[in-house]
Amino acid sequence: MDREEVIQAALPLLQQTDFVLRAALFGSFARARQTKASDVDVLVDVRPGTGLFALEELRLSLERILGRHVDVVSRQGLKPRLLQHIMPEQLIFYEQR
Repeated sequence: MDREEVIQAALPLLQQTDFVLRAALFGSFARARQTKASDVDVLVDVRPGTGLFALEELRLSLERILGRHVDVVSRQGLKPRLLQHIMPEQLIFYEQR
């Protein structure tokens, strides 16, 4: 599965959620350097008040759809230093309208 296939497979699920405002790939898929063993790293901006349960359900749903391990991290929950590392390579692929 390549980057475009991941994006196209994930979009319908993200479009059905009411709490994800923006989603971006980071890590190996964002850099198009993934291997068969790579996980999918997704950075999300969520509505205030979105709980960990909702993020975990999103992660599990993405894993079912993509057939790979997925890490979903909320921008709001990241330490600034880690966010500075992720920001230059992020590939935004979804924004709620």
